[in-house]
Amino acid sequence: MIERAFLEALRSYLSSPNRLTPEPSLVGVAEPATAQELPAVVLSLTNLERVGSGLGERSTLMVGELPLTVVIDLANPTLPGDPTFRLLSADRKTLSLPHGGLVRSDGTTGEARPEDIQVKVAGQIRTLAPGNPGANEFRADLISGTLVFGSALPAQGNVEARYFIGQWEQRLMRTRGDLHALVIDAGADATRDLSDSLLTAFDTAPAGITGLLALSVAEVGPVGLLKDPVAARRRLVRFRFEYEFTLDIPDASGGIIREIPVTANLG
Repeated sequence: MIERAFLEALRSYLSSPNRLTPEPSLVGVAEPATAQELPAVVLSLTNLERVGSGLGERSTLMVGELPLTVVIDLANPTLPGDPTFRLLSADRKTLSLPHGGLVRSDGTTGEARPEDIQVKVAGQIRTLAPGNPGANEFRADLISGTLVFGSALPAQGNVEARYFIGQWEQRLMRTRGDLHALVIDAGADATRDLSDSLLTAFDTAPAGITGLLALSVAEVGPVGLLKDPVAARRRLVRFRFEYEFTLDIPDASGGIIREIPVTANLG
């Protein structure tokens, strides 16, 4: 979701060392519950509007190498969106990844190398083998997106696989609205100073936050008293913003490659 991505980008930007003075104990979407979480900066979005008509969501087919990490539950190894399709063979040695047509880390095709795919089983690293895999090894077929393990996978735990796909859909989304930054601290002077520091930090925010196209101050409220949930001082600073987010969607890789039985009759 673009709004969640924007809030996370703001949190990361404001949490950088020496970005705000005094440095807040809490930056995010949750209000402080105790005095130990002060000073705090609480972020929220209102009056949101997705920008369309050519400036909103549009998709482009990308070709290259896109890193992905997938986690498969060994207790229920099924395809997301299709619980009837099992990713793990009956002997629990062959695992189908959710994507086929994998590529090497440089976008080329060929035999898998250790830098092209990494696998963990129940938190333990498995070694890529060039031939028949041993007990703690696996063999990878990048084209079909399958992994063959030297020993049966356990009934519980996860398989975590990191690999690259060569084709994906990239979607560009844009939104605008109001950003509310609620500054909370124990005293009036400290709250004023922190909110002034926030305004200074956002003076250069479009250059420091990827995708932020515009940010302008719309309101700087008074330093008031906050009684719930923590007795403290508060100040609301409101901005108008426009934000653009690029989302990589792996569905265009073709998804899992399934085997389809075919019976031929010769006349």
